[in-house]
Amino acid sequence: MADTIVEVELEEILENNSRVYVDPSTNLVPEDFTPDMDDIDSYQEYNGNIVSHILDSSRYEDLNEVWIEYEMDRQDRINELLEDERSLTIPNATLEFGRFHGVLEKGDRLLKGNGSRGKKGGLLRDLVNSVKESVLLSEMSEVDVNSARVNGIYDMVILLSRAMDLKRKNESYKHYGRVSNRPNNPSKLNTDEEYVAVCLRDMIDGLQPSLITGDTDFVSLIGEVPRILGSRLFKPYNEKFSETFKECYPQLFLTYSSKIGLVDLFNCDSFNRRAHQSLKRKVIGQLRNMWESNYQEIYWGKDK
Repeated sequence: MADTIVEVELEEILENNSRVYVDPSTNLVPEDFTPDMDDIDSYQEYNGNIVSHILDSSRYEDLNEVWIEYEMDRQDRINELLEDERSLTIPNATLEFGRFHGVLEKGDRLLKGNGSRGKKGGLLRDLVNSVKESVLLSEMSEVDVNSARVNGIYDMVILLSRAMDLKRKNESYKHYGRVSNRPNNPSKLNTDEEYVAVCLRDMIDGLQPSLITGDTDFVSLIGEVPRILGSRLFKPYNEKFSETFKECYPQLFLTYSSKIGLVDLFNCDSFNRRAHQSLKRKVIGQLRNMWESNYQEIYWGKDK
């Protein structure tokens, strides 16, 4: 792992954090998951796109058993995490789990029409049921995001994310050596920005939030957005935000296979050292207007 990441155990995260947001891209596979040596080549080609693999198969026999088992173990670990009372999600995360379940159901239905299940078909069915459980567990762990407080923060997060192109994969991939295992999707939900907004809401309330994810987009989002929103450019409207900045800055945990790393967002080498200078005057003006218009609601408004 990079020198800006400290390896930690999942149990340690849960013991030391009362609010752990779980992103659907979280990638945790038990250390004892070891594919047969004969399958190593194809296993290494696996890029997390299990959906394409299933939809491209004509029969159950065409499925790669190792890939299905890998995804199954990954999903079971997510479910174990979601069962913990300290784990939290948001509605968009539940929708992402639901979309994943929907396409798996579609693939299973298509394959079922072309022959008997057999062992591989049984594994696929187990995976479908495991993701269905993820949907239910995620829904039970949701925090409400439908409030003027969260919306006010979310609008600023979205503006910065798009203006600064913070969700580019290339730089975070080069720096951390990994990338989200979910393919780009034109109908993708703004789950990342919504998670950041909720984390910043918690920060303002004096609660240090944590986010566990396999998506490196969060390195730039959580690493840059709070710093900019807390800068002197937006005083006096962001003073309460700045006061909680150091003590309650969101913690980011990146997952990769069986490993989890706490990203040092304070001391890591920033991807955008000149972030403030790169912001156009128009964007700064928009952000200042947002702070001025919404700061009272953001600080003292009620969550539904």
